[in-house]
Amino acid sequence: MIYNDVIYGSVSPSDFEINKIELAARIGAGINYENELLNKCFDEFNGVVNYKYAYIRIPVIVSGEICDFGFAKVKSSSLSKVLCDSKEAFIMAVSTGVEVDRLITKLYLKNDPSAFFIDSIGSAAVESLANYMNEKICQNLNTTNRFSPGYADFPLDFQRDLLSRINALQTVGITLNENLMMTPMKSITAVIGIK
Repeated sequence: MIYNDVIYGSVSPSDFEINKIELAARIGAGINYENELLNKCFDEFNGVVNYKYAYIRIPVIVSGEICDFGFAKVKSSSLSKVLCDSKEAFIMAVSTGVEVDRLITKLYLKNDPSAFFIDSIGSAAVESLANYMNEKICQNLNTTNRFSPGYADFPLDFQRDLLSRINALQTVGITLNENLMMTPMKSITAVIGIK
């Protein structure tokens, strides 16, 4: 679907797999770790997850440490190095949906041990979703790695401009609090340069 000029939609859990290496690192176990509780947690997670994405392709001008996206400028030597050969960029956001947050919070409040596993599954899932969407939108293009606000010297407060530009509340249901934390918690934003 398109909202203004932003492309957005949902992804079915069957469209991609949660990266097992990512999940293993988050739960502190081996890659083939399995137990009854973890399997139950996957079922609970899959019962509430609502994978969403939004992205837009826009021009970018890099001058020194300044990246000008048209809707906002940001100073970041790290991002400038990533985008130095790019004339365009994708602005992207992905999320697992607010119901995952509610489930995690409810379980933590009850001191339920499955809260840890579902939290870890959510983190691995949103990373896997970001990778999946990165591959999908960058197919047949020469692109950079994705680069997110808050990484290196890319200011976290650029999150405001980025989320505003992709109409995040309407397209993926992401909001930002005064501490620059996103809701849903299991959300990722990124810039991807197109060379």
